[in-house]
Amino acid sequence: MRRRLVSLSVATLLCACAWSIVAGKSRSGARIAAPPSRVHQTVLHNAVFYASAAVPRRAAVPAPVDKDETKITALIATLRPKKGPEFARAVASHIVHSARENGLSPYVVSATAVVESEFDMTAGPCIGVMQLHPATVSEVYGRSGRDVHSLRDNIWMGANYLARNYRATLPSRGGEEDRMRIMWGRYNGAGPRSVYVSRALRVLRRIKTGTPSTWKQKIRKTGSLWGVRANHR
Repeated sequence: MRRRLVSLSVATLLCACAWSIVAGKSRSGARIAAPPSRVHQTVLHNAVFYASAAVPRRAAVPAPVDKDETKITALIATLRPKKGPEFARAVASHIVHSARENGLSPYVVSATAVVESEFDMTAGPCIGVMQLHPATVSEVYGRSGRDVHSLRDNIWMGANYLARNYRATLPSRGGEEDRMRIMWGRYNGAGPRSVYVSRALRVLRRIKTGTPSTWKQKIRKTGSLWGVRANHR
């Protein structure tokens, strides 16, 4: 603290001296009419520079790391390496924000996107990453002002539709898994005991517990993140 006060005092003195030179005061106190020369300007510039350097600066605080977003970014980069890191970060950001806005885990939305399209906006037969059916879009989101062909809105609508189906299902004796089964069964239309729902649950577990290396290994062995044996889908 004492060293800081000394540095500030020296800096203040430098500025004061420099300003006296530039202002052009004579020994008698009379102001010189001539404008400051290039030498005077240099003296003032250097004094200001050293004065600012004497004041210690606070280190920049790094932005907090969102662990969910980081993991989902790695997942997308694993499944869509050719799309590049910017695409992976953008999709992960949309998933995390849309999921949390609708009261869901980002991993639930990610698992849905994996089973539906593996994060492919051009996938068919429905629309986008979340594979929304045109009839659902028209009926539920027709007046929302959102564009199902936009990456951000497509993910938001998918997350919102999942949340609607989740909230419409009351907790049962089967616990959370049964509730998730009903949610995904309604989202896809195949029912809670369908192959689709089994895939979604499997992918959800693998996203939560896995890493890029285990995901790659699973894809190499089975052809997909939900596979249980070679060529099984």
